[in-house]
Amino acid sequence: MSRPIAVLFAVMLVLAVPVLAQPTSQISGQVRATTGDPLAHVTIELRGATSLQTETDANGRFFLRDLSQGQYDLTASLTGFARVQRQVPLKTGDAISLNLTLWVTAIETATVSAARTGDR
Repeated sequence: MSRPIAVLFAVMLVLAVPVLAQPTSQISGQVRATTGDPLAHVTIELRGATSLQTETDANGRFFLRDLSQGQYDLTASLTGFARVQRQVPLKTGDAISLNLTLWVTAIETATVSAARTGDR
């Protein structure tokens, strides 16, 4: 009686291993300004089969790991720069590297002045 249970357990274990060991995909890259300088603290958002958010390091690099296959929208944003969006299709086992460039946006400023008129 215990031998059939042991055989059944062994078969189930062998069948489960490929499911657990399926390779995942990853997206990595670097974000630079139009000057070529790397940009730190850029928010990287990934939306699709999995939704993730990370930030670039001091060298402008980012890493998104353990992603399942599917169609993703990747957005890079940083205050003072125009947002960049890319569509990234991933297949199982893909390792995609992106180089993104952010453009400086015009910053509007307003000058406020005040004057005192008369005493109360």
